Amino acid sequence: MEFIKSILADTVGIKESSIQSLLELVTERKISKNEFLIQEGQTCNFVGFVKEGVLRSFVYSKVEEHNNDFYFPNTIACALTSFLTSEKTNCNIQALSDSTIFCLSRQQLDSIMSQNMEWLKLSKYISDTYFIRKCKRETTFLKDQALERFKLTLELFPNIEQLVSQYHIASYLGIKPQSLSRLKSSHR
Repeated sequence: MEFIKSILADTVGIKESSIQSLLELVTERKISKNEFLIQEGQTCNFVGFVKEGVLRSFVYSKVEEHNNDFYFPNTIACALTSFLTSEKTNCNIQALSDSTIFCLSRQQLDSIMSQNMEWLKLSKYISDTYFIRKCKRETTFLKDQALERFKLTLELFPNIEQLVSQYHIASYLGIKPQSLSRLKSSHR
């Protein structure tokens, strides 16, 4: 579980001496390609540390799916609004490849935070990361053309083109796959 230690120590700034208490609580969950980590209508009561695989978050409209986030190794996957409010989620998180996620329940996170205030750093990191990524995406949808949205996506998710199908990237950008092909040709 070195990857969790790396996330917690290097990225979040949690002391090594505190990390062991979390490692004793996480449970491993293996998800096959196309399987769901969580589905619309469920309540998200966990944060997941992605060890391997790629997942997407999406919502349904009346006629199609709309991707709104991706999760890669060494990131945290969660239906955050549901996690924070304990209400049912309106999103789905689905594996795009066989994936391994280590999950920490809301109850467990609350428990370790009550014992050691240093764990508030993790909660803040998760919220800040999601908030900043969502704000960047919202802003680019409001003011930028598809090419600029594509460039931002490449910044937010390095190597996405090697790991995620063009169809899913196009959905995330709010364009058709054919339009993405043209964008990529003009971007090179």
